[in-house]
Amino acid sequence: MKKLILLLLSLFFLTIQAQTYTNPILKPGKYNGKKISTMADPYVFKDTDGTYYMYITSNGYPCFTSRDLVNWEFKGDVLPSKNCKWAVKNFWAPEVIKIKDKYYLHYTASRADDIKHIGVAVSDKPTGPFKDVDDTPFIDNGNKGSIDSHVFVDDDGKTYMYYSNAMSTNPVKELGGKRRSEIWVLEVSSDLSKKLSTPKMLIYPEQAWEFSPSENDYWNEGTVIIKHNNLYYLMFSANCFCGDSYSLGYATSTSPTGPFKKYEKNPILTNQLLPKKVSGPGHHTVVRSPDDKEWFCIYHSHVNVGKLNKKNNGVRQINIDRMVFMPDGSIRIIGPTITPQPYPSCHNIAGQ
Repeated sequence: MKKLILLLLSLFFLTIQAQTYTNPILKPGKYNGKKISTMADPYVFKDTDGTYYMYITSNGYPCFTSRDLVNWEFKGDVLPSKNCKWAVKNFWAPEVIKIKDKYYLHYTASRADDIKHIGVAVSDKPTGPFKDVDDTPFIDNGNKGSIDSHVFVDDDGKTYMYYSNAMSTNPVKELGGKRRSEIWVLEVSSDLSKKLSTPKMLIYPEQAWEFSPSENDYWNEGTVIIKHNNLYYLMFSANCFCGDSYSLGYATSTSPTGPFKKYEKNPILTNQLLPKKVSGPGHHTVVRSPDDKEWFCIYHSHVNVGKLNKKNNGVRQINIDRMVFMPDGSIRIIGPTITPQPYPSCHNIAGQ
């Protein structure tokens, strides 16, 4: 009887352990023989068969798949260099959208001159290989670079692409030459082949948490758009990705093209509660749980907490925490967390 009780207790604790996860859910390392030195700017989408696909910043854009948002399997790089018609470096912030039976990858990259632009590539499969649809970028603002594209399809079928002016190539006269990134939007065709409107600026750094007295550069980037109860939420990251104060905030509007008003209690995800254990939580994506009952924020943070410098500030890892809409319509992210958390609802422990 004693042995049976011990066995049952062991099974119980194994089950409890299997039903929780602890951040980070993905860290830099070797995956199927490929060394991934950093994991940044995650984007996740859920395909019609329930499979989640995650794409991260890196040459070739590594892709991972999951059925439960916690356990991820590396599937390889989705954009081989031979399929790039104009870009040669600075491959950042990939996102994928499914349009009919095709998958479209829109991404940030640059030619040899380092000025960032937005490109579009297409594939028959979410795991690629993707191939550029044109030999020029989709968004090319000349010397004023563009980064961090995000596509949102509204209920009426209208499609919008959001992006940020690259801070490094955007000095602002009113700020005495200081540089800032701003979030812009334009309407595009449903297949991402044409621009249907002129770009419109939506937000720029203006709240106290987005500024540092010692800085000359300011950021609003990493757009995510959510429509909830007929309100549009523009979520974004602010401050330098390299610092521990990199954080998430949001603004709201009754239209996908604004005007947007920033939430007065920003930021909603920051390291302030765990300053010595978490650094730089930001550049996120938002997805629903397997049963669509819960919202989750997937974001990166620094691996080297308390050891940031010019050599290691790009080393990042992937985390996932719950996101909820409060009765007053505000967003709350229950994080950052570093303790065991329940799996997303309706998960499959085996990851199948």
